[in-house]
Amino acid sequence: MTMDEKYPRLIGCTENAETELHSVKEVAEFICKNGLVEDLKILTPSGMQFITTFGLFLDKIADLEYRTELLKILIPMQKEIEKGIFGGTDEERIEKEIVDYLESEQYDIDAAIEIRWIQENGGCTPSREYIEELLKERKRTEIEKAIKGTN
Repeated sequence: MTMDEKYPRLIGCTENAETELHSVKEVAEFICKNGLVEDLKILTPSGMQFITTFGLFLDKIADLEYRTELLKILIPMQKEIEKGIFGGTDEERIEKEIVDYLESEQYDIDAAIEIRWIQENGGCTPSREYIEELLKERKRTEIEKAIKGTN
């Protein structure tokens, strides 16, 4: 028996409305549509609490098999929402920040400081490509540390 057969009708509750949900996919869509605004309840037709959310994320769920099926659909949807809110995946955000940095005045300042430091410490003048790669990696590390600090 599929979860859609086991639970052919659930009721999604927001602060102001109730919505009939007829599949696991509809439940996931309901959570993604309304969970950005408020915590949700999903009830059985008899009024028993079946799922509660903390915003977009599951809080409590009465059936762990249903949870497994729901998460298969819900997680990719949540990732798409995250991508829209935060401007992409972590890797996409890192790449964008690096590109922005390379086009900034700060990059020019950092490159000049790096070249001068190398020259003052007995090194020959490095190529622009070398400096760019060095500063990109330094910036990547800085951004990754910042992301880990916020997650």
